[in-house]
Amino acid sequence: MTAGEPSARGGGAAAWARLVLAAVLGALFLASVALLIEIAANRPFQVDEVEHVHAAYELRAGRLIYRDFRQAHDPLLYPLLEPLVDPADPVASFHRARIPSTAMLLATIVLVGWCAFRLSNALGGLLASGLALTHSTLIERGMEVRPDGPLALCIAAALAVELSGLEKRRRFLLEGLILSAAFLFTNKAAFACFAFGCLWLASAVRERSPGLVVWPMVVWTAPLALAAAVMAWLGNLEAFLRLNVLNAASEAVGTAVHTTRFGPWAFLQHEGGRNMLFSVLAVAGLLYGIGAWLPRPARSTPPGPAWPAGAKLRFTAFLGAILVASLWLNPFPFPYLHVTVLPTLAVLAGAAVARLVAARGLTAARAGGLGLLVGLVAVSFFLSFPRLVELATRSQDHQMQTLQLIQRLTEPGDPVFDMVGLYFRPDGHYAYLMTGNTFSRYRSGGLRPIPEELRRTGTVALIFNYRTTWLGSEDRHFLETHFVQYDRNVFLLGIGLTRLQPGEEVRFEALAGKRFRYDGPGQIAVDGQPFKEGFLARGEHTIERLAGRGPSRLIMATSSACPWPPRPPRPLFLNFD
Repeated sequence: MTAGEPSARGGGAAAWARLVLAAVLGALFLASVALLIEIAANRPFQVDEVEHVHAAYELRAGRLIYRDFRQAHDPLLYPLLEPLVDPADPVASFHRARIPSTAMLLATIVLVGWCAFRLSNALGGLLASGLALTHSTLIERGMEVRPDGPLALCIAAALAVELSGLEKRRRFLLEGLILSAAFLFTNKAAFACFAFGCLWLASAVRERSPGLVVWPMVVWTAPLALAAAVMAWLGNLEAFLRLNVLNAASEAVGTAVHTTRFGPWAFLQHEGGRNMLFSVLAVAGLLYGIGAWLPRPARSTPPGPAWPAGAKLRFTAFLGAILVASLWLNPFPFPYLHVTVLPTLAVLAGAAVARLVAARGLTAARAGGLGLLVGLVAVSFFLSFPRLVELATRSQDHQMQTLQLIQRLTEPGDPVFDMVGLYFRPDGHYAYLMTGNTFSRYRSGGLRPIPEELRRTGTVALIFNYRTTWLGSEDRHFLETHFVQYDRNVFLLGIGLTRLQPGEEVRFEALAGKRFRYDGPGQIAVDGQPFKEGFLARGEHTIERLAGRGPSRLIMATSSACPWPPRPPRPLFLNFD
């Protein structure tokens, strides 16, 4: 063996080391994907997810968004979900609704890796996708049924187009089309649109070619104009503009009297603490990208490979900075907003590490570079592993049982009320959901009173959840005197009679004509006639206790067995923790 020639044994050992490291990396990726799928299948539905699935049900039931039911989000998500909804099977519909959101999250992570690869090399691409795939907030919130996931995918796709080898004019036109679709999912796309708009404008000024900004803007505007034309034809454009443009603008600038703004720091610290390595690398990657904007000494080229993507890196850093700043500009920066920011930060983190490593002569093809990659992904995985396992082992059984119970106890045309939408039935109130700010608008007189609406619609059931506790004394009294607990969180038309003594009377208003039955000891009379079970017409009735004392109720009769006494309610939704 001549001097300087590598030994077969040494080469074989290095090859085995690379093989083992590659196997470990593959196992980490597969375990992360498996956890993501398990979380999507088992994790309880967040309150906003229920709102969006219910809106898709409304479309499937033939009602027109904005006109027939209140919805404060842009429309594109709901036609995508509508084919997955079966009004007769809400449980399966909810499970199917997470399939596209989970697929879009996986596609976003793939694009994150590709973008980082274009900015650096294979090491950067794998590291970026590994960091994204093991970030607990991105996984937890990214698979949720909400427009933020599609927005994140659109941002990643537009960035991928910008980093591709397409000719500039074609790139800009395609980016405009993608960002227009993003805007039809949610108006929070405005921040990414601003970043890409600056890119188009700067290129047009630098190259003295107005078409570089004019034509992408035309392409960006066209789908929005088409959507507006369709809504004008359907008759819901005015309602859309009022709910999604004027109200959103007033909340964004803080002029709406009902807006309660808060800053993002608490959630950033909480979520970032669960993903400390990602947080450190993301900040480093953002600073590295911002540093690419600084003037370099003219004396020489920095050591390491010559990177052809300096301008691309600068734009990626600019996009990342705008998205981070959007957390402070948004009046309600809950963790689900991080989903639109984290992919770009992962790209910057992966690319920065790879470029710095390559500048020192350590490439991904060598065992050292691969070992670094495996180590960083493994640390990120094990830091987030406890949270991901906790999410994967939660149960959505109570929510699904509630859906099934409402489906069994009510008819397809029976209105239900719960301020969230955990049912596939018509809405007792036009504003079927009430967020904190919607409820503030309600209290200030901006929405029709709940008692008035429930009377008008003939609501037959109520689902108790944390938002029900927001109601004032007048609304609570109305619900308590018109609905009685069936079991757990489900209340049906009726009234509790436990305190009613023999010889005493109480007035009861049936909001809809239904069969009712008496549960309890002794006897009662309704409108002067002894009553055990029978039909009561819509309107007021007099109930008199004839004999007996103890726990009792008059409740809408159902074919299902009625627990007696009913079990206490349980939480249906978890707050951000």
